[in-house]
Amino acid sequence: MGEHRLCKAGVEGSSPFVSTFSSPLYNPPKRYNPLRTNQVPTDTMTTKSSSHSGVSDYVTGLQTRSELEACLRLQLDHKGSQLPAIVALGIDVIGLKQVNDTHGFLAGDKYLAAAAAKLVDATAQSQLQSRLGGDELTAIFLGSQAFEHATAAKEKLLACSEPPKVRCGIVAAVANDTTALLIERLYIAIRKA
Repeated sequence: MGEHRLCKAGVEGSSPFVSTFSSPLYNPPKRYNPLRTNQVPTDTMTTKSSSHSGVSDYVTGLQTRSELEACLRLQLDHKGSQLPAIVALGIDVIGLKQVNDTHGFLAGDKYLAAAAAKLVDATAQSQLQSRLGGDELTAIFLGSQAFEHATAAKEKLLACSEPPKVRCGIVAAVANDTTALLIERLYIAIRKA
């Protein structure tokens, strides 16, 4: 892939989460547990951007919304003659509210972390994976094959029969897009899925 200014986020090696998830009470290992005061965050996502703060979402281990917005702003401010191909895949985690209501918020956090692991596994070709907000996660793809990679990742996520189930939407950046407009269209695409 050519030179891109968007942050590259990814986990070295395999996913720290077990690929199977048989119940909302399953306890996948986490990168960082904010409830344990003696634990230091490890294995956090890294980026190529010098502006990366090194902070990841404590539940999912993905980049934060602010990292997503900073990277999109940087890419959308492209000064060249043509906007580089930017495609966003967004997922909504189905059933998170029910898990929270039935089993508590810690079980909900584990459920969301399992969805994040599925996203990481499915989006190896992405440039950034982040928590969009609440129960929505996203991956950003760049380059001439961005749409194909996002579509393949969506199909992989939807084909997985194990919980948590997700709903997916894809949007591509268009001329004069802003970060806010792209994210708003991504939310709409997720809700329409």
